[in-house]
Amino acid sequence: MAKSAFLQGLGSELDSRLSYTIYQQSLLDRDGSAREAALQEVELARLLGDSLTSRYRLSDSLPGAGLRFLTVAYTDTATARPVRFNPIEASVDSLVRMALANRPDLRAAEADVAVQQASLAAARAAGKPSVAVGAIYGRSSDAVGLVGGREVSNAENGVGVGLVVGLPFGNRNQGEVLRARFAGEAASLRQTVVRKTLERDIRVALAGVALATSRIETLRRVIIPSSQGALRVAETAFGRGQVNIFEVLQVQRTYNENTTALLEGMRQLAAALADLEAAVGAPVP
Repeated sequence: MAKSAFLQGLGSELDSRLSYTIYQQSLLDRDGSAREAALQEVELARLLGDSLTSRYRLSDSLPGAGLRFLTVAYTDTATARPVRFNPIEASVDSLVRMALANRPDLRAAEADVAVQQASLAAARAAGKPSVAVGAIYGRSSDAVGLVGGREVSNAENGVGVGLVVGLPFGNRNQGEVLRARFAGEAASLRQTVVRKTLERDIRVALAGVALATSRIETLRRVIIPSSQGALRVAETAFGRGQVNIFEVLQVQRTYNENTTALLEGMRQLAAALADLEAAVGAPVP
């Protein structure tokens, strides 16, 4: 729906340019000089060709992805009704959270950090000495002599405790611990770089949206109404015989340049919104 409305508005804007060019043709018929008429025919043909070229070039170059972001209430700029663009106003943090949930490279960076943290914990655990505790029980008897023809012995019971500690005791797997620690720091730095790059891309895209919107509003509210007024004055003066057709065509050219700038601003807005979608990795509601 947004794309259809946008293209309808684009056609309306360019059709208004064509209608002005055709109107100049009707003014041309009122000029009596044959030599000037031939020159004016050439100028009008150029204006008509520029209008048609702009129509097809701009409609073909608009990025389709960015059109989904546009909520457009578009009308011809020759009327008094406004052209409104309502781009999304999501914060950078919310867009980053959305990207973290949708972009595989960001999820992979987070998983790498978790893996390195687990490796560090395992290396530290391996560095702790293994202690084995054991108990020993023993009984011994020694012959003392004969008493009444019978052998007399002295019996002893013994209990022992053993402690076994693995070697080397002083190293405690410090080499592997350092390797895991540095690998974890590198993974954290990579994650930070990816996140900062994402935030930069989102901020640049949002700035592009704001700049294009500002340009559109300035053209629509200030520049184009001014050039429309100048064109009406020139047409009225031509009808009264106060100016020639070349002066009217010069004002018409200025108006065409301003409307082309408006269409270019609309294209830039769609491109900035497409860049924003690419940075987030998913359609932005």
